[in-house]
This record gives sequence, structure tokens and C-alpha cells, in this order.
Amino acid sequence: MEEFFNLALSTFLLRPYVFAFLLVYLILSYNFFGWRRAILYTLTAWIIAYISEISSINIGIPYGDYKYTYFTKVFSGDVWNVGEKELFVFGLVPFIDSLSYTFISFTGYILSVYLFSPVKIIKSSVITLDTYNIRHSLRVAIIGALIVTFMDVIIDPVATVGWKWFLGEIHYYVTPGYYFGVPISNFAGWYITSFLIILSFQQMDKILLERDYYQNSRTCSNPYRLPMVFGLYLGIIGFNIFVAAYIGEFHMAISGLLIQIPIITFLIMPFLQRKQQGDTSDIQFHLQDFPEDSQFLK
Repeated sequence: MEEFFNLALSTFLLRPYVFAFLLVYLILSYNFFGWRRAILYTLTAWIIAYISEISSINIGIPYGDYKYTYFTKVFSGDVWNVGEKELFVFGLVPFIDSLSYTFISFTGYILSVYLFSPVKIIKSSVITLDTYNIRHSLRVAIIGALIVTFMDVIIDPVATVGWKWFLGEIHYYVTPGYYFGVPISNFAGWYITSFLIILSFQQMDKILLERDYYQNSRTCSNPYRLPMVFGLYLGIIGFNIFVAAYIGEFHMAISGLLIQIPIITFLIMPFLQRKQQGDTSDIQFHLQDFPEDSQFLK
């Protein structure tokens, strides 16, 4: 037990940025889902991500053939510094790896819900007038997974050179790919895994909703929750671009930035053009599913 707590503490100290993103995610998931759905989404994302990684390190599906080093290596000057072993789940996959899928896939899911929902602009914020039908739609899962995959275009290359910064070398590809050492199969794997996470959550949420499981569980009425998700998205992307530039991987940083610019533009254009402005009927449909929002949608 003492060893477990030492590994948990070591993991936290090695990966404070992951836990910072996780904390923001927990706050936002409660805001959008309520605590029961937040727990459901977290467990769904973690379990599916863990299974996908176990599959890939054994048979190369879905990300391609890669291996974990099972200890943290950082190259400092001319010396390899071998750090503490961090927390692995059942000794197979780093705890933080599967955990990261929760807030990354959540970000893609909520931004996809926004793209397919009418919105209401109130003062300094934007409210999505979404409904359960929108949240559970297949198109939301398809586009949400695509957003996640484009996020990974900068995340995984930076992680692959983790030995250059405090992430450390925790994994490597048996056959490195052409995109900064990352194989294309990795991005295909991220799309498949993210799609399965979102789709699985949608289906389980639909079933539980029909059975009145959420009868006493409501979302938190927060008019700034959508801008906060945009902030989480920009924080994840910005952190990785900054790290790439800081360790001297300028081509990686520029490539990641150039890929993200069209995505960011695509996300904000509906708002800038006011094409998604909801009317009275949209507000009514939204309030039928989320009556707690009535206090700022009058």
C-alpha cells in the first residue's frame, strides 16, 4: 500500500498539467452533465481508452505497434536521467494515459454539440440551446471524434519526444511514422477510440434517461460553461504547442498551429456570423430538457 501511494504521488508530481486539465474537466462535466452523468462519462472514457491501449501494445490495434518503457527517462545534457516508475494500471498502461482521454474526448464531444445546436448570446457569454436529441445524435459522435483527432495531431508528436521535457520517455513506436515519428495509424486509432467513447456514452445515457435514472440529478446552471470548454480546448492545444517550441521542435509547433487554426476558425465562425441564433421555440425545447437554465434564458 505504501508503494502504491508513493507511485501515486510520484505520478502527480511528474504530471501536474494532466491533473490540472482533469480538474477543469471535472468541473465542466458536472456543469454540462450533472454528477451522475459526469461519473458515467469518466468511467466510459477511461475503460474504453484502457482497453484500446492494451489492445495496441499487444496486437497493434488500433494505434499501431507501440510499447511502454515502464519508467520515465529524460535526456539532460549528455546523460539519461531515469526517474521514478509512475503509476501503471495493472502494471500495463500508465494511469495518466487512459485518464487523459476523459478530458480530451469530452472537449471534442461538447464542441460538437455546440456545432449542431442553436445558440443564445447573452451579454458576455454563449449558451448552447441543445437538447437530448442533439446530444445523442450520431453526427455529434462523428464530428466530436474528428475534433479529438485533430487535437491529437499536436498532442502525440509532443509526447513522442517526451524525453526532451519533463514528460519523459514513457513509450515508443516499434516502427516510427513519417509525421514527427508518429504513424498515421495512431490518428486512426484516436478517431476510432474517441468515436466509441462518445457513442457508448450517448447510448448508455439514452437508456438511463428513459429509465428515469437522472430524476434527481440536474446539471449545474452556468452560463459560462461553453466558453470554459473553449478555454479547455485552447489550453490543451496551447500547452502542447508551447512545449514543442520550448524544446526546440519549431517545425512541430508550427505544423500543429497551422493545423489548429482552421479548426478554431471552423468552431468560431457560426458564432461570429450569428448563423446559429436560436429563437423562442429553440429556447423552449432546450428548457424542456434542461429546466435549470431558465434563470438566464428568460
